[in-house]
Amino acid sequence: MTAIEHLNNIFDMTIIEFLNKTFDIKNDVSVPILISLIVFITGGLSTIIFRSITKYFANLRLRNLFRIMLEDIVSQCELKVKTTKKFYPTLTINHNGNWSFGFVTVAYIETVFKLDISLIYNSFLPIFKYRCNKKIRLKAFNKVWSIIENLRFTENRILNDFEKLNTQFNEHESKFNVYSEEFRKYNDNLFQAIIENRFTPEPGVQNDYVTKLDSIVANWQKIENRLTNTNKYEYLFKPIHELNKISQNVSLILPINNIVLPAMHEYHQMTKILSDNKGLFYNYYVNYRKSKRLLEKCLLLLK
Repeated sequence: MTAIEHLNNIFDMTIIEFLNKTFDIKNDVSVPILISLIVFITGGLSTIIFRSITKYFANLRLRNLFRIMLEDIVSQCELKVKTTKKFYPTLTINHNGNWSFGFVTVAYIETVFKLDISLIYNSFLPIFKYRCNKKIRLKAFNKVWSIIENLRFTENRILNDFEKLNTQFNEHESKFNVYSEEFRKYNDNLFQAIIENRFTPEPGVQNDYVTKLDSIVANWQKIENRLTNTNKYEYLFKPIHELNKISQNVSLILPINNIVLPAMHEYHQMTKILSDNKGLFYNYYVNYRKSKRLLEKCLLLLK
């Protein structure tokens, strides 16, 4: 019998006949063996298929959960962009009233870092393997984590910086107001003494000084909103300082300078604090805007 004829005979046999002839056994042995093999193979395939399906849907749920969190972070970043864009231009000395910052925490940042990055990565692995632009998608996935890390750092600082701004500014403003009150009392006492003839300015330089000082105060009092920090500085303390610089021989300038110069220093400190923080919160605005745009691009690549 040729080899081809032998193969044809094998294919013409049933599986049971093949087992009986190959292993020299009978049906009462080969049938249970065949049933066991079928059960084993079917069970193994079913287990593999079930596990594959379970893993597929588990990865799908994990991917969707991750995307939902990223979408929420993007939405929160958009709110932060609007808030910081509205806030940082108000950090000027001419701003009236207290500063308020609509602080909205970017949700899910800490939650994302509690996730197992390897599980997240494995859930996206089919996308990286079987879709186009594999390298770009992988880079987008890695970029997401760096963006969130940056946002995490920003979130941990921005509220503290806002509170620090208020604390520092209020401290210098309080001192500025104290010196303003001291000048008011000194000026009132000076001119009350002149009215009651308890003090008479010497003719000449001293009398001219008192007249000019009275004129400065009178002009400041005519200004609308004269009690704002800017108006007190521009129309009261600054003109008095200029007057004092050209009135060195007048004994009255010493106690007045002891009030005016510290008041001007506090004003300059306020403007510096506001200028520095305006740049700081502008950077926060740019950071939130950039993070939002990058996350949106990454999300498109991870879908």
